Amino acid sequence: ANLEGPWTCFRATVAFVKRSGTRHIVAALTAFARSKQVEIIAGIDHRGTSQEGLQDLLDAVGTAGRVIVFHNRLAFTFHPKVYLFKSDAAAEILVGSGNLTEGGLFTNYEASLRVQLDLTEPAQRAILKSVEDALDGWADPSKGTALSLDSRLLAKLVTHHKSGLEVTAT
Repeated sequence: ANLEGPWTCFRATVAFVKRSGTRHIVAALTAFARSKQVEIIAGIDHRGTSQEGLQDLLDAVGTAGRVIVFHNRLAFTFHPKVYLFKSDAAAEILVGSGNLTEGGLFTNYEASLRVQLDLTEPAQRAILKSVEDALDGWADPSKGTALSLDSRLLAKLVTHHKSGLEVTAT
C-alpha cells in the first residue's frame, strides 16, 4: 500500500522514527495530509526515535494531522508497527517488524503481513474495527502514555532526553 492509492485516511504506529526513514516519505505524506486524515503514533523509548524524524512528521502532517508520542514510565517498551490505509470502501493494513527508519523500510531483514479488507463485508469491517480500537487506545491521552506532539513538546522532549528526566504533559 502507499499514499497514492484511493485512501482518505492514513494511521500508523511505530516504535522508532528517524529521519533516515522519514526522508523517504515526507513529500508523499505532506501531499496526502493536505486534504486527508493522518495520525502517526511514535514510541520514544530506548533513544530509537530522533528529534529530526519527529520534526519531519510534524512538518508533513501540518495542523490538520496528528503526531502522538508514546512513552510508558514503567519498564515496558512501546514496540508495535502498524500501517493502516483506509477509504470508505476498503482498507489495507501492514503489520510487521519494520520501523519508520531506513533500516526498517529498506535495508534490514524485516517481515510484514499485508491484509486487504473489503469494507462492504461485515467480518472484514470487524477486523478493521479491532485495529482501529488498538490505535485509538494507544493514542488516548487519558491513559498517561500518549501526548500530542507539537513544536513546544518536541523541544521539551529534547531537553528532557539530554538530562534523562521523564516527560509529562505539563
